[in-house]
Amino acid sequence: MSRPSDYLHLTKRCGIVAASQLPLHYLLSAKSTYNPIQYLTRLSHEELNPYHRTFGYILSAFFATHAALYLNFYLQMGFLAKRIRDPDVQLGIAAITSFVLIGTSVLSYIRHYSYRIFYTLHIALSFAILPLLYFHVVHLRVYILETAAVYLLLVLHRYYSTQQPTTATVSQIPHTSLISLSLAHPTTSAPFSFTPGQHLYLSRPYPLTSPPSSPTIANPSHMNPFSIANIPAPTAAPTAPLQLYIRELAGSTRMIGAAADQPSPTPVPFLIEGPYGAAAHFPDLCAYDRILFVAGGVGATFTVPVARNLLLRLQDRSRRSEDSDGDGDSDGKGETRTGTGTGTGNESGYATATATPGDKGSGKGSGGRRNGTALNENEKEKEKEKEKEKEQHQGNRKGPKIHFVWSVRSRAEAQWGIDALQEQQEEQEQGQELEPEHGTLFEGVALYITGPGPGSGPAPRNDDRVRDEKKDGVSTTTTYGRPDLRAVVTKVFEGGAANGKVAVLVCGPVGLGRDVRREVGAWVWRGREVWWHEEKFAW
Repeated sequence: MSRPSDYLHLTKRCGIVAASQLPLHYLLSAKSTYNPIQYLTRLSHEELNPYHRTFGYILSAFFATHAALYLNFYLQMGFLAKRIRDPDVQLGIAAITSFVLIGTSVLSYIRHYSYRIFYTLHIALSFAILPLLYFHVVHLRVYILETAAVYLLLVLHRYYSTQQPTTATVSQIPHTSLISLSLAHPTTSAPFSFTPGQHLYLSRPYPLTSPPSSPTIANPSHMNPFSIANIPAPTAAPTAPLQLYIRELAGSTRMIGAAADQPSPTPVPFLIEGPYGAAAHFPDLCAYDRILFVAGGVGATFTVPVARNLLLRLQDRSRRSEDSDGDGDSDGKGETRTGTGTGTGNESGYATATATPGDKGSGKGSGGRRNGTALNENEKEKEKEKEKEKEQHQGNRKGPKIHFVWSVRSRAEAQWGIDALQEQQEEQEQGQELEPEHGTLFEGVALYITGPGPGSGPAPRNDDRVRDEKKDGVSTTTTYGRPDLRAVVTKVFEGGAANGKVAVLVCGPVGLGRDVRREVGAWVWRGREVWWHEEKFAW
């Protein structure tokens, strides 16, 4: 094979390889719950988005190489001026220009300046590229048809299956920039089913004055993701409202905020799409020894429902454990089946045999004498360590220690979350006990006020703390200033067993997630087992 043939072979292959991967590239961007990639990987659309972006950079590089090599070939052979007038070359230039514009629009500067410009260009050009490539050359058409089929099926599924009209009551939370939305369950389909921690996309419908039951369409460039701040209602009340808390900024949130300023609030029509989110595939958090929730601002709309659902599950598990246990009394005391030591119940409802040094046993007890010989000091220390580890292990049967850290601008912005957690805690304390002997499962809320905030007055000194104890509710420690994340993470990892598993869930500004990841990463390098999840909507 001659050298020019090798050159053209490489040039053509760069374009064909890139075009053949377009169906996969479009699948990676899809929000549909029937996306096969989401089903196989158990990753939500926002978790697949980084792979979609990386894959897009790779395909753009292949297409750019294809175009550059061909233009260089025409220039070297002397017929660039002729080929540039041919339709196939013009279509190819239009396609590569579209790829360049898409790649430019994803730059952080453009996205931060105007997300609408980025989103509109991204969607419009992604659709326009398909006919350009289809008519560019014949041998790409099978890949373009596959991509178009994927695109069309996903759009139709989103429109007919996940987009539902509803109405919402909009109100302003006093002394904050937060807006409260209470969304009625859609009436056009089955009850909206979601997992705590999932999110939905919200948009104003067209036409704006249409009732919820009439045909409406959403404005794609004004669909924004918001975490569902409450937990699913009991079976007896499946149509309870969906609660959202939104910070009013600009664009869509300002339009929503305008509805809260009306003198006589009336239900506002909205379109919702979802639910989406990785929370549907979370591991069993009850299996972890310690759980750390870190929220920044409205990021608590993710962490609060997950924490509430965890407390509810712990209550149900405690009830099932006590119902199935016939050895322990209601106060945790029971008798042992072997040995003569005192039986002490643990929080999982099972009795364990313990004895103090000097007690006499039959050889089957856990303390006292072993084969008629008194324990020496070293053996006593070892026994104490074993008992401590045993208590920690048995305590984990009941549930993990839960740490909740929340950084907000003012106390008023956090009140809705504190009330929700308090309500959940009160419901549990009226039911089964959730307090193991070695400490309370829920450590309360560590609230950090980072600024005066509207209507809250001047901020006290950074070291000024207020302990707010609520009877039969949630204890809240308020600190003015930013949280010392290193101290927070160290407390969580050093507070439990040396080999205990830790789960960390974060939602908030990018800087907050980065700092928490750095501190947690230091413990991962020490060999600790950590499950990490950061809920974020970067794009």
